[in-house]
Amino acid sequence: MLVKSYNEQPLSTELVRLQMQPYFDSPVQLGMLTTPEQIQFGIIRHRNNNAFLLVGPAVPFELKSSHADLLIQRFRLPRKQQSGVYSWFYHIPVMNAPAFKCQLDMLNFLLNGTEDAITPLAFQDKRYNIKIQSEDISYYDVAVYEFENRLIPLIRQGRTDEVILLMRKKDAVGLAASLGPTTIRTMKNYFISSTALISRIAIDEGLLPTVSLSLSDYYIARVEKLDNYAQIQELLYTMMTDYCGRIARVHALPSSSATVSAIVRLIDANIYEPLSTASIAKTLHMSASYISHHFKEQTNKSLSKYISEQKILEGRLLLKTTDLSISDIAERLNFSSQQYFQAQFKKFTGVTPQEYRRPKRSSVLSI
Repeated sequence: MLVKSYNEQPLSTELVRLQMQPYFDSPVQLGMLTTPEQIQFGIIRHRNNNAFLLVGPAVPFELKSSHADLLIQRFRLPRKQQSGVYSWFYHIPVMNAPAFKCQLDMLNFLLNGTEDAITPLAFQDKRYNIKIQSEDISYYDVAVYEFENRLIPLIRQGRTDEVILLMRKKDAVGLAASLGPTTIRTMKNYFISSTALISRIAIDEGLLPTVSLSLSDYYIARVEKLDNYAQIQELLYTMMTDYCGRIARVHALPSSSATVSAIVRLIDANIYEPLSTASIAKTLHMSASYISHHFKEQTNKSLSKYISEQKILEGRLLLKTTDLSISDIAERLNFSSQQYFQAQFKKFTGVTPQEYRRPKRSSVLSI
């Protein structure tokens, strides 16, 4: 018989049955199950008959309604049962795994008079032919999922300031699940998966695929060279705001012109090349006068000014994410001289490259 209350609060016996049914016929004498939601159950068999005792549920931390949502989705529970699930979740006793195992050992001794090793039970979901060993289940904080659901639309819309604000409020790396054998490896794996996701979002939003994927490779290569939390966190923020800023610039051009789109994509893909109205016109097989006039008409900005702005924006990124000297950056971006790069940089940003590179107190970089 299943106990139907705990501390005088109702428990959902149906949910217990749903989760433990696959183990009723198991030959295991003493077993423990941890579900993907981190709910712990135990099963103890009587040595002299076919009876068994179900122990649980218990959880190693206080559950949230979002965990209940996951369980409701997994079992596709009807609406009339959902309120009972939430009530059940809020009253599950909190007990870490060692304490729960201790309870199992004690109950097994009282029932059978023996000391037996606890067998970890593999999580089973017959509908999807899933079988997962308990040691392979790691807790993924639903807060990460909720955080990403707030962050991704902001990145998709290129809302850089709001991305920075949200990143300041939340420690994104700290929210990550255990994705590796060490903290640093976990952080790097979270960084890599985030970069891969955001690079695809950027492509969806109009960033040239070669540019977006090259950026992804660049950031992943950089993170592999880092070896402490602060550096990885800082690079994560930089990567996100970099992509966000590029998406914003694609969205900012008030034109649906295919010619303007082609020009913008060409500049993005060749930002380290010597760019001019004439070189762009030659690549697009158009006249220089036409693309110059058309770009200005469609965007209310001269093409030469737009090229300079994009090179300065790239220069800002290099100043924050590399140790390249200012002269090296000017050379890479094909400015005629370091002095001209510095003059253009101050014209567009209001500060010199040296002032921009100077470390700030904020933990988040504004690219």
